[in-house]
Amino acid sequence: MTRASSRRMSFLILLPLLLAVPSCYLFRSSETFYGLRNPGGRIVFVIDISGSMEGKNEGTIEDRAVGMAAQSGSRAVSGAIGGPLGSLVGKQAASEVTKLGGAKRELIPALQGLPESSSFSIITFGQKAEPWFRGMVPASGENKDLAVVFVKQLSADGGTPARKALQAAFAYPDATTIFFLSDGQPTDSSADQILADVRGLNAQRRVTISTIGLGGDQNERFLGALAGENGGQYVRK
Repeated sequence: MTRASSRRMSFLILLPLLLAVPSCYLFRSSETFYGLRNPGGRIVFVIDISGSMEGKNEGTIEDRAVGMAAQSGSRAVSGAIGGPLGSLVGKQAASEVTKLGGAKRELIPALQGLPESSSFSIITFGQKAEPWFRGMVPASGENKDLAVVFVKQLSADGGTPARKALQAAFAYPDATTIFFLSDGQPTDSSADQILADVRGLNAQRRVTISTIGLGGDQNERFLGALAGENGGQYVRK
């Protein structure tokens, strides 16, 4: 197959995605996150943005293949359309097919669906564990719009510092619910040590932790135990 034929094939593969996944999810609201009902209250979304979420660095061969295909397809889309619009559409196409793209499509409607009586924050972990804001913010329309902009521009790189991410979540003294999403193995500690840490942190707090695992490299034992020991549910995707 020639290089031109390969580009055309990548474009044809990604074209249905461009038609099927418009950016309307940016304005959709949902009462659930990966099927887990949002209970309201004070919620922390802890989101893995390690390299494997976009097929970089760590992760399965399948993850890396998806990442490479997405980049190849984005170039094909960009070349087929041309100009600044082609570049924009190509980047959008590449981002939609990865696990991080899927996570954004779930997280943004969940943020939009938060009742205004609740408060929330977001912690991402990849190169490092980093909170969106140092404290909880009310789920006002303005704050939810700011959060959507933040989530939409996320990109993936680095490892999976799950221990630091959960410690950062518990640094919010008023948190009542944590949604923890990851696609890989913790890289900053053993799973058993993280579970022990959380037992200590949550002994008096009783924060509910629900977990979402993405892809074939997720640590099912860890994610299942983290949810099961803390009153939550584990969803495997």
